Amino acid sequence: MATAGGTNKSRLVTRSLYRNLLRTSKLFTSPSPNAIVLSCLLQRTGIDDHIQDWNKFVAQNNNNDNGDGDYIVAEYKARDLTFSYSDILLPQHQKKEKVEEEKEDSFGIISPSTLSLSSTLSSTSSTPIPTNRTYQRLFRRLLREVVTGTNNYGKMVFPSQVDTTKLRKVIQREFRNGDENTSSTTTSSMYFDEATRRQVAFTTLKELNKKLSYYDKLLKSNPEPIPQQAAWHVSSLPFHPPASYLRPGVFLVSHPYMHDSYFSRTVICILEHKGLGSVLQNTTPPGQTYGVIVNRVSIQNETGQNRTLKEVFREHMLPERLIDTFGDSVVREGGPVHVSLQMIHSLSNPASEQVDVASNVGGTIIPTITDGEESPALYSDRASYFRGNMYKIMSQVEDGKIDRDDVSFFVGASTWSPGQLASEIAQGYWIPCRGPPEMALDGICEHEPTTSGNRPLAELWLSMMSACGEDEAKLSHLFHRDHCDENGLPCDAFDDDDHDDDILF
Repeated sequence: MATAGGTNKSRLVTRSLYRNLLRTSKLFTSPSPNAIVLSCLLQRTGIDDHIQDWNKFVAQNNNNDNGDGDYIVAEYKARDLTFSYSDILLPQHQKKEKVEEEKEDSFGIISPSTLSLSSTLSSTSSTPIPTNRTYQRLFRRLLREVVTGTNNYGKMVFPSQVDTTKLRKVIQREFRNGDENTSSTTTSSMYFDEATRRQVAFTTLKELNKKLSYYDKLLKSNPEPIPQQAAWHVSSLPFHPPASYLRPGVFLVSHPYMHDSYFSRTVICILEHKGLGSVLQNTTPPGQTYGVIVNRVSIQNETGQNRTLKEVFREHMLPERLIDTFGDSVVREGGPVHVSLQMIHSLSNPASEQVDVASNVGGTIIPTITDGEESPALYSDRASYFRGNMYKIMSQVEDGKIDRDDVSFFVGASTWSPGQLASEIAQGYWIPCRGPPEMALDGICEHEPTTSGNRPLAELWLSMMSACGEDEAKLSHLFHRDHCDENGLPCDAFDDDDHDDDILF
């Protein structure tokens, strides 16, 4: 049984944690100048998203834990674009660090000479904590509410989606009253004991300080954003409804936190959204989406040099005429899905000649998305097409009607099954944008003319993110260079012994 002295110490720890949480959370809350960008660094893994009715789940007494330690790749990791293959293969159930060791890394928030953390943070009861009421469960639930809301499943957010008031509200609601939760408002922690809630508060404080340290490191190692970096004629599209972005001509810009995935700093152009039968030569269900990465050149692993068409395909596999015309053309990497050679070409002829050339070489025009509507852009200065008759295009190049640089080749594609892309956007992986279709040809954008001496960097991803808003520009510049820091991991990526529960609601 806990003594009066122990209870007083526990309350002192709780009050100290609460004051420090309020002080630290100010930096993540408006009107702090960096609140939005800092809030975007709070990402989550999505563990426990399978729990549909939180109150019913935590109300039960669940001590079922087989403890066998067998490792199975979780379904959420198999679908999560932020995980690399090495991440997926790492065992999830490693030995849990002792609570005392965790305290030693607590950034000195509470003086050990004043309080005994090992005694006050440990449970006063010898009864095992049910696996549905561990501090990891509660922390992940509160993190989800802060990042994306309790009714959504976002794992990360773009600046335009951030609510900088959530963090402070959750802290005040959950930790203000300490062990005497007298608030009339129902809290997520109402079924959890005092020691567990205190551990959640401690973990929250530690993770916030990690992100502040991470932000400082990124700020020092990356360039500052400049207004001239924003791509010309590019703007973001609404995240809802899916119909606003599930169509050809839309560009998808990856979240900066996808820096460890295949899609790191990529821009994808959607080319089809009615099924892939015409591309993959098979029957596919309606609703599938097809596109290519437009800002990644295929690289030789051994030399680091750009791969050309005659290097991607052995010369004896290509017609001699094709080698003579396009053999030295650089090939782009369109995505991880194996698809035969694809082509995007552009026509920059005068409008009177453009129709004749287009009807001759064929292909599907990539439309311009303007104010929510599609424009064929057929009579613009430059129109871009997907696919076409290769031999007729070669003839046009030989006759000087199409420039060889106006034809791009892609190997691989990026495809989504019905509902998959909408789910990924809801989870925060992509921001949909409108922009000039010719960006799909060469991965290059235009910038607004300026007399300033500051010249924008020639990077499509950075330019498109910068065009989406001032805070998007700040966030993307933080991730301009490759980096590796454990402080950048999701806030709930800690090791624990939790297992998926058999009973779900």
